[in-house]
Amino acid sequence: MIGRAEALARVTERLDAGARLVTIVGPPGIGKTRLAAAHLEALRERGAEGAWIDLSTTSGREEVAARVAHEMGLRPSWLDTPDLVDEIGWAIEGHGPVTMILDEAEHCLAELADALGRWLALAPDARAVVTSRERLGIAGEVLVELGPLADDDAAALLAARSGVAHDATVAELAARLDGIPLAIELVAARLHLLEPADVLARLADGLEVIDGARATLRDALAASYERLDAAEQDAFTRIAIFEGGFRIDAAEAVIGDGALLALQALRDKSLLARQASRARLYAPVRAFARERLAPATETDARARHARFFADLVRRALAEPEHARLATLVPELDDLRAARLHAGPADAKRWLGLGVAEVALTRGPPLEALEALEGIDAVDEARGRALEMLGRTDEAAEAYRVAARDADRASGSSRLAHAELARGRLDAAAAAVEEACDAAAPHSATRVEALRIRGVLHHARGQLDAAFAAYDEARVLAEELGLTGQAAQLRADVGTVRLQQRRYEEARACYEGAIEGLDEVASPIARSVTEGNLAILELELGDLDAAAARLGRAYERVRRVGHRLYAAHLGAYVGVVEHERGDRETAVRWYRDALDGLRRVGDKRTIAVVAALLGAAEAGRDRLDAARDAFAEADAALASVDDPGVARAAAVHRAHLELGRGRAGETAVDAARAAATAILEEHADDAALRSSDDLRLALRLLRSALGHGAIHVDAENHRLTLPDGEVVDVGARLVLWRLVEALVAARRETPPRALDAEALLEAGWPGETMTGASGLNRVKVSLSTLRKLGLRAVLVRVEDGYLLDPDVPLDDRA
Repeated sequence: MIGRAEALARVTERLDAGARLVTIVGPPGIGKTRLAAAHLEALRERGAEGAWIDLSTTSGREEVAARVAHEMGLRPSWLDTPDLVDEIGWAIEGHGPVTMILDEAEHCLAELADALGRWLALAPDARAVVTSRERLGIAGEVLVELGPLADDDAAALLAARSGVAHDATVAELAARLDGIPLAIELVAARLHLLEPADVLARLADGLEVIDGARATLRDALAASYERLDAAEQDAFTRIAIFEGGFRIDAAEAVIGDGALLALQALRDKSLLARQASRARLYAPVRAFARERLAPATETDARARHARFFADLVRRALAEPEHARLATLVPELDDLRAARLHAGPADAKRWLGLGVAEVALTRGPPLEALEALEGIDAVDEARGRALEMLGRTDEAAEAYRVAARDADRASGSSRLAHAELARGRLDAAAAAVEEACDAAAPHSATRVEALRIRGVLHHARGQLDAAFAAYDEARVLAEELGLTGQAAQLRADVGTVRLQQRRYEEARACYEGAIEGLDEVASPIARSVTEGNLAILELELGDLDAAAARLGRAYERVRRVGHRLYAAHLGAYVGVVEHERGDRETAVRWYRDALDGLRRVGDKRTIAVVAALLGAAEAGRDRLDAARDAFAEADAALASVDDPGVARAAAVHRAHLELGRGRAGETAVDAARAAATAILEEHADDAALRSSDDLRLALRLLRSALGHGAIHVDAENHRLTLPDGEVVDVGARLVLWRLVEALVAARRETPPRALDAEALLEAGWPGETMTGASGLNRVKVSLSTLRKLGLRAVLVRVEDGYLLDPDVPLDDRA
């Protein structure tokens, strides 16, 4: 950074002054990348977040989007959306404050100019620093022009890089190099052999001058090239075929005999840069080397290059997914280049599979489809790409072909998943049984087939069968060491237990799953599991705990930019506000969730959330808005085969009738009677056992009908709740003691919460218990009271538990 402190300060000052796009412009070799890297380092030292995005080998709108998403850790839904740029912009906005460093943008200037302006508009907390040979030319762009080093700085850099004394000869030599840092680096390497005066004399004699020009970067490159021996020149031009950074073993394969000696020589002469365990040629150096690559040499080098990467893909695809991607993702640019130049069909096939594998993981899926074009027996991979694009019908057909012609077990398993997404439960059932029959007994394929079988039973409300399938899959996944899948299956088991109202078992499953899911490697799976645990807290009436978990889960998914799961979790944030009685805030969350769900086409969840929105709008007496929401729910339900969701929507519609009563459109008593009849109709509904959507709908309707007080019948050990529900504690003396203590504390002014110690003394007076044992008794008893019906009025606050202070108490003889 010699001589660049002022330029670095200018970049920082422009951003601190409010600029959101700074473009560092200058000619090749002038130090743009190094300046941007220094800014990123300074950002991180200040505790700010920055993302380095190398665009040196990037072209095309989708690849720009995919590279930005990958380097920022975003996981967008790659559905076939009308505007991919806006989809990525939405993801960047959710990521929060960040500075994107977009290096060597001249290779995709038009595509980046179109996208970046929109991304910055969509994401007000994001900023960008771009390096390029020319400006982007978009609104708000601030330029920092990087010119040659001043003479003193150029001499200081030459002395520092060569290790020679900073004297008049070195100063004159540096001046001859026009202050171009990369040219100075190249000449500095020659000073390990020659004296500065010798190099200067050669320049003066015209030995290193092209067309009489001064020794600029191109001249310095030419001089450095001439100083290489034949083997080093051959190696230098061969490695120019790599796209960006490259593996050392890949370079050995392309160069052949003597590769390591030649690479070391190039490194010693500053023609080759190191990047951790990889190497690279700077862009102007690579361009110069390619000019000198003879056609015959290029043909041989590219054949070697294609063979190396085809073999790399073949070996990588036999590895577990994480290792496979760790191998292939850094090589994507070279996989693409090798595929274009591959000769033998077998090599071309493996290279296409490698490109597709990366695109199926980090996007874009359209590239995966293109890479698979013309390759036989890849219907399963083609189906995965189509499913990512939301083209589920085409994906199902591809999986059907894969199950018939290639891998019966894996193809059938994926077919079952696609049929579930299409709502075709019978077709999914047939496919999943094919998968289970065909899968090897002790295999990852069988784990997935069993999981899909569990999902199918779950969708049909067959909870015991779902539990059995999930648990069998979980045990097998643990035996195979598939820790991530085992954790997700533990969460699936938890969801079954939640719907069976076995709350403590569900909690244990969810907490175990969260512990097994890494927040960085599996942000979506972990967030979904936390969301499910929040639903459990909702069921138990702990709205604060539910809100806290949902807030963490939503922010995590929003940060990685996954629209579908952000919509799911955001809808439940709305549910918490709805249950708190803040319908206005709930409506905002519901509408935001619906916007995302419409984009991804999730009909089932659209039906759920649109009906919730209708209930909330009706509760605000906005009847036309409620009718519009219920119309959207009905339209979505037409393509959804889920009785729990359909019944939940019908219950939510009762809020519209209550609203019509308040508005005078119908008799109030008739509206309330109709709503009460709906509650009575579902009192013993079997669907309640499998649908948390229906249980939520009934809770909200009971709350809307609530009136009067909590009536305490001490003689018969009964409570009558505001909505008329009777809670009969009966002969369970410990539970009634707890109720009496809560009622007494509720009558105090102000109402007092009881902590675990007070509840322990009330329920088990005079008994001596260890801390853990006593706390567990209190926890189980409170959970039982909630299950009996007190969940709506037994609230948890910072100091403990109390009966809702907003609901009056009344004694009944």
